[in-house]
Amino acid sequence: QKVKKKLKKFFRACWLTALVLAATIIMVKACRNEWLGNANYGNGRVQSLFAPRRSKRYKPMLEKLIAISGAEALQDEASPQHRALIFLADQDPLVLNPEDPLVYTQLVQRYVLSVLYFATSGPMWEHRTYWLTGQHECGWIYVLCADIKNLDNATDSENGNIGADDDDDSSYFEVLDADLGL
Repeated sequence: QKVKKKLKKFFRACWLTALVLAATIIMVKACRNEWLGNANYGNGRVQSLFAPRRSKRYKPMLEKLIAISGAEALQDEASPQHRALIFLADQDPLVLNPEDPLVYTQLVQRYVLSVLYFATSGPMWEHRTYWLTGQHECGWIYVLCADIKNLDNATDSENGNIGADDDDDSSYFEVLDADLGL
């Protein structure tokens, strides 16, 4: 009788240990898929248990930026375009509304500069003051912005200047020749 009780306890403990071990293995495999970038978001395949939650801005921002970079680059999780999209939609402290036409130019400027940042190993730059912060992108170090309509001789095409009509609300930015410490 005593031996039966001990065996029953032993098998219960083994069963519980096996169950915990199986659950741990499943969790580790799911996490490794996520951390290694193997989760397949939005492409019809089974998603990881730990798929990141996207903000409400993600989908409308994706739709706007497809015209600039194309769907393939934006959906490639390793691309600088995808990283810039994730930054703008989910991490940017400025929280731009992609559906607001008044901030479209700023959204595009921020996106293009973010792509540059990620494509050139921005986190490794020695000089990256204000990049990818809540500061307006025109305040990021080595970035110069101007309203085209306010530039002198903006329509002087002989000298290769960027041109626009006076009623155009366009702007442009330029990354100054800079030693980013690469």
